[in-house]
Amino acid sequence: MAYRTTAWERETLISFDMESPMAYVETENPRIIRQLHKRAKEFPETYQCENAGRGLGPIKFTLADSGLIRFAKPASSAQREAGRKKAHFMHNNLVK
Repeated sequence: MAYRTTAWERETLISFDMESPMAYVETENPRIIRQLHKRAKEFPETYQCENAGRGLGPIKFTLADSGLIRFAKPASSAQREAGRKKAHFMHNNLVK
């Protein structure tokens, strides 16, 4: 019987240092895995998946440029409201 991790156990570790241009992401979060797999298909020279499909355990990705790791400021309430309006507009125009 396969062991299933809880949502609390599905952590994501990001590591990089000032000497190397590389960054490493190790995750069991399905949403992050999907995003990184998509980037790896689009940009294989920058994003590499190291152990996809090996069974249990986290999936490891290598990023050739640690500058891709960003810590953004939170969106202002005006930016969030503009995003909601844009999403609502796009949804209404695409559903037709």
